[in-house]
Amino acid sequence: MSISVSNNPDGSFTVSCGTETVIVGAPTAPKAGAPVNKRGHHGGFVVTSIAPSTKLPPDIETALDTKELILKLKAASSRAGIKASAGKGSLPEAHFHLKGAHTLDVAKLTKSIGGENPTILAHIHWDADHG
Repeated sequence: MSISVSNNPDGSFTVSCGTETVIVGAPTAPKAGAPVNKRGHHGGFVVTSIAPSTKLPPDIETALDTKELILKLKAASSRAGIKASAGKGSLPEAHFHLKGAHTLDVAKLTKSIGGENPTILAHIHWDADHG
């Protein structure tokens, strides 16, 4: 069974798994200086900033849609796998920016970086701006 996450125009997110659906988060304006990022970690896959982010890392890769995001995740994972086989230590981090309304299948994203044995920690900055 797969988990899907969609961003809504009001800033909330719809999370679906099987026949169950829940809307997460009420739109709120962040306080000045307060961090807007939430971090999670499971099986090596990290998602951060599933909310508008004003400070994106300089090395971020932008994807126009979910297909391009998956291709970029696979490419980054492949590059990291080559470095790991050359003797690098911990998992490298890679940052991606996705803007607009999309539905993300967490299982597909996780699979694209190696599933239970990922080669990168992927940070996806998902901008809720639909414009």
